[in-house]
Amino acid sequence: MNPTIILFAGGGLVLVLLVVGLLVSSRDERSLVDQRLEYLEEDGLSAKGGKERSAAMTEWIGKQAGRTSWGQNVSQSLARADLKLRVGEYIALTFILMIGGAAIGWYFAGGT
Repeated sequence: MNPTIILFAGGGLVLVLLVVGLLVSSRDERSLVDQRLEYLEEDGLSAKGGKERSAAMTEWIGKQAGRTSWGQNVSQSLARADLKLRVGEYIALTFILMIGGAAIGWYFAGGT
């Protein structure tokens, strides 16, 4: 069998799978996360409960960052990526992960 035919058949199969994947993902209107959050809210449990102080801090960070072009670029990037994060939440999450990664690295390095 000619290798060119195998390459074209494989490429065609990849193209068909890509189109099918795009169609399936575009028709899915609600993500699994949205369904779970809605389920929790129906049970009376809210993912937002008890976070007033942290929400105020991330809101303040978001307002400060929103005044800069960098913050606006981050906001656009988050929207393009379809992440349901605000700029303040993104910055806070990045900072927390940075500190956590440093702590884990310090621990595994023997605390030196």
